[in-house]
Amino acid sequence: MVAQAEMIPIHNGGLSQAFHASARQLDLSRVGPDSAILLNDPYAGGQHLNDFILFQPIFLEGELLGWAGNTAHHLDVGGGGAGINIDASELIREGIVIPPLLIDVQRDLHDGIVDRLIFANVRTPDLGRGDFYAQLAANRTGIERMQELARRTGVATLKRAMEETLVYAERRMRAAIATLPLGSWQGEALIDNDVRGTTPLRVQAGSR
Repeated sequence: MVAQAEMIPIHNGGLSQAFHASARQLDLSRVGPDSAILLNDPYAGGQHLNDFILFQPIFLEGELLGWAGNTAHHLDVGGGGAGINIDASELIREGIVIPPLLIDVQRDLHDGIVDRLIFANVRTPDLGRGDFYAQLAANRTGIERMQELARRTGVATLKRAMEETLVYAERRMRAAIATLPLGSWQGEALIDNDVRGTTPLRVQAGSR
């Protein structure tokens, strides 16, 4: 995906921040086809610990075209309770915290050190591994299709199309913002009660 779609900002929108945080913390100058970035740390662009984020580079004839990335919600990531621990009062109690890690898929996964470390902290390791390797498969599909597109159109044409798509998306967003009148607004809504009570929670928002 080059530009954001209007219906999926919550999850895919966070991927950009996660990648930027990873790039600040890691040396990405020597990545290769077997490299990957893995994280779930909400202080590095993630959402909550159950959401594992996985990035993998897309190479064609030695040239880095971009990165494939996805996020997937995992059933259990350890911590003080199975699934989402509603009693957690600090991050470490929610489960295993994975800061951005630059790993080698062949060496560190598939019963490698990262695989063993993560799923030693999960109550349902077989299910967890199934979900995790589905993420790898999803990225592999994205990598193969991007490589196929680059071969069909040419790398230069593909890069120019992506750049123009970003410019077009920015132009559309700026045009939409420009239609808003100057002023301030306020609004509020009620959402479901939290897990400790029956009273709906009020959310208020305003702009200036």
